[in-house]
Amino acid sequence: MAFSGNAFQDYRDAGSLAGQLSGALTELMSKRRATVIAAMERVSGQTVEDGPHWDARRRRFREERDALVAAGLSDDGLIDIETVGLRDWDVDVEPYALSRLTASGFTGSFASAMTDLWQNHTVVLTELKIAHDGQW
Repeated sequence: MAFSGNAFQDYRDAGSLAGQLSGALTELMSKRRATVIAAMERVSGQTVEDGPHWDARRRRFREERDALVAAGLSDDGLIDIETVGLRDWDVDVEPYALSRLTASGFTGSFASAMTDLWQNHTVVLTELKIAHDGQW
């Protein structure tokens, strides 16, 4: 993530920036899912059904996976990111963060929150896989 020109200095409202980041993450991950499905179809030569699975065990796993909550907090505590099922995203930026950080500082803070979120997501997904399969 980067800000072009003086875009970061133009932000006056942390909530507005947080809302834009939430929307961008939702859009990005939606396109990622579609890209992964398209790649699986190309490789397998088969249509990938993304809906409920006929196997009750797999269906429960997918439902629980799609409801997993993962969260990440930046090292400085200024940015908090939460996702549900990697589908719905919510970014919270402390109101005073814009006055405390430079553009590169904000980018670093956002990156540390995302790193924390991905680590948390890996843990909760692994726990879910173990609960369903007894292994990861």
